[in-house]
Amino acid sequence: MRFVILSLLGSSLLFAGPVEHSLSFQGYTGLVNIPNAQVMNEGDISFSFNNQFDNHLRNYDYTKPKDYAEDYIFGVGFLPNFEFQGRFKEQKGYTRDLSANFKYKIPRLMDETYFPDIAIGVQDLGSAANNYENYYIVADKSIWLLRASLGYGYSNNSGASKAPRMDGVFGGLEAQVTPWLSLMGEYDTKETHVGARFFMPEEWIEGLKFHFTVASNLDDGGDTSVMFNAILPLGKHDTYIMKNNGEEEHVSSPIEGKQKSSSITAPSNESDVQDISLMSLAEALRADGLQNVTVGSKGNVLYIGYENTVYLHNELDAIGAVLREAIKFADKYTRFVIEPKHSNVVVTALSGSLVQAAAFYRNPSFETKQAFITSLKEGKSIIKDWEYATVNMNSSRFRPRVELTPVLTTFVGTELSAFDYQLLLGTRAYINLYDGLDFTFRYDAPISYSDNLDPVTGAFKYAYSDGGWYSTMLNYSNRIGNGLNTLSAGSYKYDYIGVMDQFIYHKDRSALKFKVGYFQNYDYSDDTKEVYLAKYSYHYEPMDLFAEVQVGQYWYQDVGFSLSLKRYFRDVAVELKYLQTKDPGNFYQSEETNKYVGVAIELPLDFRKSKLSGKYGQINGDTAWRYRLRSTVGRSDGSNRIVPNSGYDPIMEIESEKYFYNRNRLSEGYIKENAERLLESF
Repeated sequence: MRFVILSLLGSSLLFAGPVEHSLSFQGYTGLVNIPNAQVMNEGDISFSFNNQFDNHLRNYDYTKPKDYAEDYIFGVGFLPNFEFQGRFKEQKGYTRDLSANFKYKIPRLMDETYFPDIAIGVQDLGSAANNYENYYIVADKSIWLLRASLGYGYSNNSGASKAPRMDGVFGGLEAQVTPWLSLMGEYDTKETHVGARFFMPEEWIEGLKFHFTVASNLDDGGDTSVMFNAILPLGKHDTYIMKNNGEEEHVSSPIEGKQKSSSITAPSNESDVQDISLMSLAEALRADGLQNVTVGSKGNVLYIGYENTVYLHNELDAIGAVLREAIKFADKYTRFVIEPKHSNVVVTALSGSLVQAAAFYRNPSFETKQAFITSLKEGKSIIKDWEYATVNMNSSRFRPRVELTPVLTTFVGTELSAFDYQLLLGTRAYINLYDGLDFTFRYDAPISYSDNLDPVTGAFKYAYSDGGWYSTMLNYSNRIGNGLNTLSAGSYKYDYIGVMDQFIYHKDRSALKFKVGYFQNYDYSDDTKEVYLAKYSYHYEPMDLFAEVQVGQYWYQDVGFSLSLKRYFRDVAVELKYLQTKDPGNFYQSEETNKYVGVAIELPLDFRKSKLSGKYGQINGDTAWRYRLRSTVGRSDGSNRIVPNSGYDPIMEIESEKYFYNRNRLSEGYIKENAERLLESF
């Protein structure tokens, strides 16, 4: 009978039409347990929970006892046609498992009328405890309200189960009964499931999607499971002008019809007119919260230097705000030079046509955008003798900036428990003393912790922190040629004193960084930390995708390398990473190599524009808070025993990429690719 069903499903793949998709109970996009050939939408992040008891782990022996099951899944549409999920499964008496899924949908090369979608995927890749390891290929086809899926899987499972799922031919059928309901039936080579999936209407909560699935196992007496799935579309930078059938769709400008230049009463002296106009520009930028505002000109070129501490998510917002004011002078100057600064040190220079910028701002279209970004250039300003109207208005000197950040240590899916943590509140402070010279400190205050991080009895007590003065540093930053160097000296990581030097060089899409440091423990002179790290980053601008390789000696003296891909969805970043290090005492013993795969998410924890900024200082949340989760791979005992702090890269309070370079996104290519965001300052 099952062979007949699979044959019918296979023949139905010759017909066509789309149906809604969502995550399966196994994590990948699919039905109940099997995948289909669909993937998560690019830029979507999902968080899901289900309580399915997986009979796969008890060899489908339904007489064996079972208890509760918890399944937590984090997924992301990381690239076009590519999805990734991290999954934590706890099934009492059977497993506690941390795993990852990857699926790639092959781009369609033939007419969709007759040919199916095809995807390849892997479940539970790389670990010795491969309770779910599977490799598969699947095809699906839709017609009217139906989508049929047919696939073949190979299970390399060496875990508890001797009767793996999806080891052979599997298939299923989905029916989109209404826009908010679909029905499913599947055979996964071991069991037959039926289910219903409910889609909450998107208009109920704008910007957030909820899916709810109920499934029944027909081979286990109709045992029922439920799944909740929340999806947050992070979005990508959008093309501002859409063209349909060759016709341009015009988007109205936020300042259409506004006056092109400042309305100022004209004095009799022509140079006084210029000074007053430029002073009004400087005042407007100061009123917006920008610091160290410097405004000048030479001939037909307008110069603006500024320091941004108010637009917290992205330096692009500050550039947009500066241009918003600058274009009011497009009838007096034809070109502009903008120099973003931090600690009153110039980071880079952007130049372009002020006339084309005004045209783009006042009448956004594909043509005005292209003309504007074509004129944009990044690099050192060749003009030296500007005629300044004002220099360093609204100085940043001696004005403290305080940043609050959660400090979270977690252990997920270990042999001891599902989740252990310690939470501290970190308080960072930045005080500019002179050009390029900053005093920084961070103080951590413990808030809460789980039993296994108890400082006296906890199994992970080595990871517990008493808090206190995490770092106290004097930092000096200056330009060296086309690079930027930061030297930090002081106390770090509670118990050490020493120095760290960072040198970063940006060129087009590439960034090269060297980090060298030496620290010694206050109390134990033989406890020293020597850090030698080199990092190369390449930015593929059309997708806001960074590929990065790092190599060297880390804080705990382990030596190794990491490879990572980081994707920005506006100001939220998702990173996939592989890390491999060797402990210093076992450098030549390959069996002692520590290998990890991990995922990290990085996001701003404050308003897009600071709400607590004034002449006496500023308080804000972390502008790029980072949380990572990683798992060991390739351990011979199959455990998830993470070597404490392996591959630890010591991060200074003034870290080049974040503090100076907008998380490595302050480049000509990035600005051009995201030019529409400049308009949002209106």
